Amino acid sequence: MGHSPRPDSRARFTESVADDARHRPDHPGALLGGIADFVGRGLRAAAGGRGGSGRRHRHLDGAAGSAAGAGAYAMRWAACLAVGLLSGCTADIRPEAMVAGPPDVGAQERGAALMSRAVSAHGGRDHWLAAGPTAYTVHDVWQGLVGRLFNPWPEHDLRVRIVSTPGTDVVRALFLDGEARCERWSFAGGRAEPDDDDPGFILPTMQYLLELPFRVAEAPIVVDAGAVDVRGRRYERVLATWGALEPHADADQWLLFLDAETGRLAMAHFTVRSVTRGATGTVLYGAFRDQDGITLAHELTLTTADPADGEQDILHRVTVEAIVRGPHAAGADRCPRSPASG
Repeated sequence: MGHSPRPDSRARFTESVADDARHRPDHPGALLGGIADFVGRGLRAAAGGRGGSGRRHRHLDGAAGSAAGAGAYAMRWAACLAVGLLSGCTADIRPEAMVAGPPDVGAQERGAALMSRAVSAHGGRDHWLAAGPTAYTVHDVWQGLVGRLFNPWPEHDLRVRIVSTPGTDVVRALFLDGEARCERWSFAGGRAEPDDDDPGFILPTMQYLLELPFRVAEAPIVVDAGAVDVRGRRYERVLATWGALEPHADADQWLLFLDAETGRLAMAHFTVRSVTRGATGTVLYGAFRDQDGITLAHELTLTTADPADGEQDILHRVTVEAIVRGPHAAGADRCPRSPASG
């Protein structure tokens, strides 16, 4: 993950904006280029042609009833993205008390202690690293029109095996069903194969979210953000970021919700600088299971709302069907003999 969870291909909801727009968000020409690129992708995909990914966007089939309708919706969401890009507003998910003034002198020490407890509650960083390559068989379903438009996978409802190497950005994927069955994607050292925005976005994103309790603990700035009650349950909050507590274009902020009873990471609210400076998202974790001494969620729900909001606009749901670690995981991206054996 480097020093920040916002490498330009990570944790974002849209397919992409132009490279210059990602690296130089204050450059007007770059912003306009990114908008034009996004609009073009949406229109080409809606028309059943080839988008920027160089493949047909099968997940758009039937999304709006017709090519013209899908194109209209793509234009609408592109316009929303354009407003976000040009607004100049940088999302700040710090709690109000933290915005009003600097944290007290003990906040960083308390934050570090809470983070350490969370990592231990999930099995411990050393144990996670020692487990070696890990294969996650997941079922990922992108929901609604927005999910179908922004889905980076070949299809909006797909089973895929993701093989991650702990402590690195090395991650591979094998599609287990659908038209893309037995296709492979990979990401390592900041480079994707195929050399495309889609694998360059979704592979490190999934790797980071599946293993978030261990990966976000690498943040150098970790501050106690106070306890809250959400839907009748108590959570300790920790703000994790890079560079500075205050919002800036070079790093995301992560507001972690740790279950007060178990210490486990239950929810996370985060900024998505690689989409727009004002974009945020939330991941809700559930169905925790201990396997090989490591406890991870087997249900992940990605939304566009604050965790405290009653209504959650669901973007996609990820169900972890199986986890395999060690030598058997290293070759788990080989195509099974039949779909049923995946």
